[in-house]
Amino acid sequence: MAWEAELIKHFLEVRHIGENERDFVVSQEFTPGKYSSTDISVLLAKEDTELRVKPCSIEHLRHIVNEEYANGNVVNELFAGIKDGTSVAYIGKKAISGQTGTKFFRQYFFQNNQPNGFDMGIMAGPGWPTRFPSEIDPRLRLYFDELMKFRPDAAESIWKCVAMLSVPEHGYGSGRRQ
Repeated sequence: MAWEAELIKHFLEVRHIGENERDFVVSQEFTPGKYSSTDISVLLAKEDTELRVKPCSIEHLRHIVNEEYANGNVVNELFAGIKDGTSVAYIGKKAISGQTGTKFFRQYFFQNNQPNGFDMGIMAGPGWPTRFPSEIDPRLRLYFDELMKFRPDAAESIWKCVAMLSVPEHGYGSGRRQ
């Protein structure tokens, strides 16, 4: 099976800029063209000195795989979100634990090709967690090479983001498991 484009969602990105190097983005889904205007709800913190709102779209792509590892874990799906056709919004994988048979996922978010957040189901947050393994090994990287060919306008961004999830020197992984 190859990479499949599942759907495109539209978002309004609200960037909060303020004192003490405050700069983060919150996204809210919306349906373009449904109404002549779109209402949004914004929480304004006392540290905010500026808010910027920008529409964007994210295409969700997925690839069904079957990669089994020595510990019994099986990676069965890779997925990625491509923002505005040119940059990675997120990369993730779904798998089944070889020890418990439990399904799990890991998802990493990017903003301008830089780590921006993570979601592991039981743990999520801004930035990236420490002391976790490299998420994309050479076997999984081959699938992302295919994705670069499938979405060439986002190839540079895919390459940069996959590299961060592949190499422990980027301060991310220790290579313990898949």
